Amino acid sequence: MTIKFLGHPVHMLLVHFPAALFPMDLVCSVLDFFFHKRLFADASLCAVTGGALTGWIALFFGLLDLLAIPEQKSRERLWGFIHGSLNGSAVFVFTLLAYLSVYNFPLPYGHPVLLIAIKAVTVCMLMVGNYFGGNLVLKYKIGVEE
Repeated sequence: MTIKFLGHPVHMLLVHFPAALFPMDLVCSVLDFFFHKRLFADASLCAVTGGALTGWIALFFGLLDLLAIPEQKSRERLWGFIHGSLNGSAVFVFTLLAYLSVYNFPLPYGHPVLLIAIKAVTVCMLMVGNYFGGNLVLKYKIGVEE
């Protein structure tokens, strides 16, 4: 059974925030690297922090949804595990980056090219995880009422 708020699945309500904010953090980090404007660094900090906070809440409700998938639906459970593992790893990495940003604020931390590369790889991992999550809903109808 999917946990709902006002009739809508909570996990599906929340996943859009980190799915949008983590790539926005990457874009703002690239813009900050090229233009050296504090505005982009601040926007990056807001995006990564908001994405990390909403990501952990979405992970919690996604785990509850995963545990609710019946055992006889082994393929769906596997896809849910892959989805959760990829996206959970992405949330973990971005949480570490958010912590470093907040801890070192207002100074930059680390090598900017390395940080951008880490963010780019992690955003790609997030997109692959989102593919698995989208298939759970669209193809296998997990979390969708008939």
